[in-house]
Amino acid sequence: MAGRLGNAAGDLTRRRNGSRSVTAATDVGVATATPITTLPVAPKLRVRVDQVAPHPLNPRGRVTGGVEELADSLKETGLIQPIVVAHRDVFARAHPDLLNQIPDTAAWVLVAGERRLLAAAQAGLTEIAADDAGDLLMTEGLDLEAMLVENIQRLDLTPLQEARTYAALLEPPHQLSQRTIAKRVGRNVSHISRRLTLLRLPTTAQAAVDAGQLPIADALSMAGGVDGHTDLALIAAAWILYQGGASSTDALHQALSHRKRADQVARNLADSRRRADDEGVQLIDPDDFGRDAEQKRIRDPEEIAAAREAGTLVAAPSDDGGLIYYDTAPEKPGPEAPSGPRGPGVAAEEVERRTRRAATTARQAAAAIAATKPPKTAEFADHLTAYTIRTANVDTLRLAARFLTVNGDPRDWQHQLLLSDAASVAERRRAAWAIVLAHAEVDAMSTHYQWGFDQAAYLATLASGGYEITDHDRARLAEADR
Repeated sequence: MAGRLGNAAGDLTRRRNGSRSVTAATDVGVATATPITTLPVAPKLRVRVDQVAPHPLNPRGRVTGGVEELADSLKETGLIQPIVVAHRDVFARAHPDLLNQIPDTAAWVLVAGERRLLAAAQAGLTEIAADDAGDLLMTEGLDLEAMLVENIQRLDLTPLQEARTYAALLEPPHQLSQRTIAKRVGRNVSHISRRLTLLRLPTTAQAAVDAGQLPIADALSMAGGVDGHTDLALIAAAWILYQGGASSTDALHQALSHRKRADQVARNLADSRRRADDEGVQLIDPDDFGRDAEQKRIRDPEEIAAAREAGTLVAAPSDDGGLIYYDTAPEKPGPEAPSGPRGPGVAAEEVERRTRRAATTARQAAAAIAATKPPKTAEFADHLTAYTIRTANVDTLRLAARFLTVNGDPRDWQHQLLLSDAASVAERRRAAWAIVLAHAEVDAMSTHYQWGFDQAAYLATLASGGYEITDHDRARLAEADR
């Protein structure tokens, strides 16, 4: 481990100052390597421990403990490998926006060796050996790179912390390749690549990895996707199914199966809409009829023709892209049904209704929270935002307005959103995001709509905001696999 740290730091050095190797005691042992102190630094000096401030941009955060063994070693043998610091004035020139985070009493800012510094304080040392990083390291941004490389060598680094560090090295100002990172930290390229895939996991899954609740093998399996599909929505759906008891492999295949089924349903729905337009028939949701839906349904061609002639014909999309016809004409009075106590079937139906209502209430509460936090990516560009708002039906608009506590007629709200000078870009994008969530919730509420990939992805979005998936939700997802 120490050798890898030395090699990594040495690579930074050789770009500017040639190569020189030494034998040094590091935080984790003794190894022959090119240590962090071979960065382009001035000769060693001694600095007061209480005058060294931590670097505000250290991606690992403050070290607060776990250095007792190192502190004991410092008492016995002293510090062999100095820490690396930058003078306060040098730091101010390199990071003027961060100077307010450096205490007035600090004359130095730490670049590498936070565990050594903390151990020195615990050992009761007032001074510690240090190397001055100098202007070259600070002005070229190598202070951040040195911290990142050193962080990777920590024994207690979690897989996600390691992955985030690699990701930071890939981004500006470093912009290192995976191959270069692998060389500097002493790992192979495939290890770097696998760790980076963990960042595709939903935040709740990442937290489970860090907490040790999600085995790294399962996490890597889900993050790797299936059959070339590695998009975040698929992986989020797989995570939901994994939490429901599926293995990581089965969860990925089920999520992909849900997606394919959802894509087919979407194509069939488009076919149904085209057919309804061709016939001039209004599409409705059979749930609007409540328990009378089956009584309102008509199958006989003559009955369909009569309802069409009377102007009472409506239809709902069928699973195969066709139409299911209904007659909205009032029912003719028939013989009165005998009265009597409710049977067990009715009682079971009431329990199901209450369970469904409780799950709906919980989902909608979570969706209302999620609606206030629109994604920051480009997926909701202006044209997509406008399309989402323009094509929303009144039920979806009504629910989205409720999520955002918008009062009044939802159609008026929709009209105001579409006027370029009536709403800001942020307001339109927030509304579009709420409409997307509301549309998913409307589908989730329908007892005639089979849950699949879309609902798994919707639940993943809610879960990322703290929603706890209910047994009813899992049961609806499980039905899709039958």
